[in-house]
Amino acid sequence: SQYPVLFIVSLSVGSLVGYMLDIDGRFNRLVTKHSKGNLGEGLSIGILLYCIGALSMLGPVISALQGDNTFLFTNATLDLVTSAVLATTYGIGMIWAAPVLFCWQGMFYLIARISATAISNDLIAELSVVGGLLILAAGLNLLKIKDCKTLNMLPSLIVPVIFFLIKSLFCQRTLLPAKGRSPQRAPRSTSLITRKKFPPKILARSASLYPISINRIVTFIMSLSD
Repeated sequence: SQYPVLFIVSLSVGSLVGYMLDIDGRFNRLVTKHSKGNLGEGLSIGILLYCIGALSMLGPVISALQGDNTFLFTNATLDLVTSAVLATTYGIGMIWAAPVLFCWQGMFYLIARISATAISNDLIAELSVVGGLLILAAGLNLLKIKDCKTLNMLPSLIVPVIFFLIKSLFCQRTLLPAKGRSPQRAPRSTSLITRKKFPPKILARSASLYPISINRIVTFIMSLSD
């Protein structure tokens, strides 16, 4: 990570907002009112597993810019298997994680449409760091070691997105030509989505930021494309 303090700020600000809104309490009361069992716990775990990952974030970006839905279909297949396993424990109510995943991937799709330089390797790396810590907290909650109230920490995932979106807009404004001056040439971007295609080297480098399972999945997809 090139911003070692950003994930700390994200967790602090996001958790503070979540605790002030009492997302975990409201969510559990709503789920308990309309269902039985530990569906709230299953939904919190499922949402994190569905939303955090290279395919979940890169899929909508590639679809928005290139019209290629391969990563989305692959991610949907993996989520289908995960949801089937979770449904055997927490019930059919796991289907309510689908709207959250739709909003999460839709956000990346819209951002990619609005600003092609807003989503970069750094943003995905920061989201992976924050998301990994949230999954760790969910694991502690699942093992009954510590009740971290993971849902209250979910706003932490929005902080890096806002940070990089503002950073992208600010950089675009600084590149606007002043009166009487020739326009400055924009520096070459390292964004994943500014390239028309994704060379295998870039995908391999990007995949190294994520867990080994995701790395193997991306490597398998690259071998199929070759």
